[in-house]
Amino acid sequence: MKVHTIFRIAVLFFAVLCRQTALCQLSVSKDSSIPNGDKTIELYKLVNENGMSVKVTNYAASLTDVSVADKQGNFGHVVLGFDSLEYYLGKHPKLGATIGRFANRIRNAGFSLDGRTYHLDKNNKGHSIHGGTKGFNLQTFDTDTFYTVKDTAIVVFKYRSIHLEGGFPGNLNLSVAYKLTNHNEIILEYTAVTDKPTVVNLTNHSYFNLTGCKESVLGHIYMIQADSITPVDSTGIPTGELLAVAGTEYDYTSPLPAETRIRKMGKGYDVNYKLNKRSDFPGAGGSCNGAYLRQGFKGIYY
Repeated sequence: MKVHTIFRIAVLFFAVLCRQTALCQLSVSKDSSIPNGDKTIELYKLVNENGMSVKVTNYAASLTDVSVADKQGNFGHVVLGFDSLEYYLGKHPKLGATIGRFANRIRNAGFSLDGRTYHLDKNNKGHSIHGGTKGFNLQTFDTDTFYTVKDTAIVVFKYRSIHLEGGFPGNLNLSVAYKLTNHNEIILEYTAVTDKPTVVNLTNHSYFNLTGCKESVLGHIYMIQADSITPVDSTGIPTGELLAVAGTEYDYTSPLPAETRIRKMGKGYDVNYKLNKRSDFPGAGGSCNGAYLRQGFKGIYY
């Protein structure tokens, strides 16, 4: 039995004409590499015709850098990352990493499927979070291929998660494709194939700061197409209820900065939004994987 699942995420930046002719050519190339035991960690750079560039590594299939022009044509780095591959091997808040097998929390680190109970790693207050103690964010993927086609530069990473790794059933073959288009789109495509019934919930753990970290993200303008959230208990597990955001500090159905609300709350956001379904927004529906914003930290993940 095989279960084939594809997730697709796209981020669009407004295009600005490239001022540096030497950079204005669609390309993808290996930028650097370092040894890590019997594996090699590699860094790849994707560039489009506007001069926008993206860097990714096969360690945790991570997004390490996005350089894009602002409305004045000045380039800045808008994703948090390290200057050197070595730092990704140390402790950090999963900067840009692929998260799996299961992003977010699983209550009491266990679940039942087809009459069998599976016990997972307990790595978050007695629960399981982000795939456990050896989740995808700590794995070195294989580089499957990198190439350009038409208006898109592409890098594809692959990883095989064996049966019961982290406690999850089934051998899972995962493919993560990073794509940069000449329309300044960054597209992430996740393809997962398993030989047993299982659970899987994949995401990317990047922290964005659209000022290039010159200012805090508290001044950014946010809009979330969601009329409700899933309230959580003291350990971050959803209670099963839905809470309407209207009239609460969680209401971002209209564009708003976060600073005033976060300072008033005295804390940040770490909840799931139930996204509204919209026919004019591809892929809409479902829930946001933990809108995550903390006061004083110059990054955002949602």
